[in-house]
Amino acid sequence: MSSDLIKVVSDQVQSRIPPSWKFQCTDGRIKVGLVLRNPRKSGVQRAVNVACDGSEVLVQIHMETLPPTHWLYSHGLMTPVPLSPQTAREFSNVVVGAVFAVHFSKICTGVDLPECVDQWYKHPECTLDSNEFEEPECSRTLRTGDCQLLVPQRKKRCTSCAKYFERL
Repeated sequence: MSSDLIKVVSDQVQSRIPPSWKFQCTDGRIKVGLVLRNPRKSGVQRAVNVACDGSEVLVQIHMETLPPTHWLYSHGLMTPVPLSPQTAREFSNVVVGAVFAVHFSKICTGVDLPECVDQWYKHPECTLDSNEFEEPECSRTLRTGDCQLLVPQRKKRCTSCAKYFERL
C-alpha cells in the first residue's frame, strides 16, 4: 500500500468524521477509533477496523469485537471494497459510513437497577461492567452473557438485557 494512497484515504476520512475519532493505518488495515478523553488513561471506546484488501469490516466496542451476527453488520455497514487508486473514494465512504453507524448508535444500558448492580453476585447469568470507557448511560451495570453492547439510537437495551430486565 503506497503512502500516497494512505494519505489520500486519511485526508478523505479525517475531513468527514467527528474530531474525537482518530485515524491510523497499520498492517494493511485502516483503524478509526473514538479515544478516551481522559489523558491519564489510554483506551478506545469504539473502533472501526477495515481491511485494505476489502475482506472485512470489524467493529469493537469497549475492546470487544462485535460478532458477525450483530445487527450493525447487516443494517448499518456498507460492503467494503479493496483499496486502490481507483476505489479510494468508495473505500473512504465505507470507512466513514461505518464510523457514523457506530457513532450514532448507543451503548446498551444493561440491567442498571441499583439493587441488582449492588447484589450482582445473585445474578449468575450476568457480569458486572464498571465501564471505564466514559459512557455516561452505563457507568456501572450488569450485562447478560449475550449482551450486544451496541443498540440503535432509539433503544435503551439490547434484546438479551431487555428480556432479563423484564423477568426481574
